[in-house]
Amino acid sequence: MTDFITQLFVFPFFMVFLRLGTAMLVMPAIADASITPRIRLLAGVSIAFLMYPVLASKIPDLPNSTAVMVTMALGEMLIGLLMALGARLFLATMAVAGDIMSFMSGFQAATLFDPRLGAISTAPALLLTLIGSMMVLATGLHLVMLQAIFDSYDILPVGELPLMGDVLASLVKLIGDIYLIGVKLAAPVVTIGFLVYMGFGLLNRLVPQVQAFFIALPLTLALGLFILGVTLASMLTLFNEEIFNHAIIFTQESQIE
Repeated sequence: MTDFITQLFVFPFFMVFLRLGTAMLVMPAIADASITPRIRLLAGVSIAFLMYPVLASKIPDLPNSTAVMVTMALGEMLIGLLMALGARLFLATMAVAGDIMSFMSGFQAATLFDPRLGAISTAPALLLTLIGSMMVLATGLHLVMLQAIFDSYDILPVGELPLMGDVLASLVKLIGDIYLIGVKLAAPVVTIGFLVYMGFGLLNRLVPQVQAFFIALPLTLALGLFILGVTLASMLTLFNEEIFNHAIIFTQESQIE
């Protein structure tokens, strides 16, 4: 009787929970330090319980060998990690954009503690990262990621590992896109900062007596904040469009084909 219960319920539920739970440990917003581990664990168990009846037919039988079962479990954890890693890394676009803005608008010294990362971050980077996490929940991206995990059993069945060459190629492309999109997001502030510094550089050459740096710094700060406020909605729109196109590995049709 115990073997029957294990074969019918415990093992399939455990395999579903491994892939889902590992992904939820990495997913943006869901995996933030502000959400306690108990809540994440309860959410993972509850969602896995809802997915189990549909996915039970796609879970293989309990293997007789312990080594095979451990290999299958590690494979499920790897798949869940890789699926959520793309979305987690993509949030770095906001940090990249914030750091570039800080450099161009004089906010390098305005640093704050980021509780999500446990490290020091510039104020614009922290602001944009928090807004990005909010956008994940507001736009329903967390539901898209859960749907991707559910659909992944048709692409990557239990017991099969992804092709690591394709995974590494996807990660390299994603990291390149992160910096490219970060520069796009910060482009308005970078442009204004560059023009201000160029103008005061010319002024300093024409009138060396003028302390151009002391005049340029407050002006750059003010213009940077103004441009950030004006373009923030457009930045979030661009971020929202890009994250749905790049965030989730293994679910893009171009990669599946």
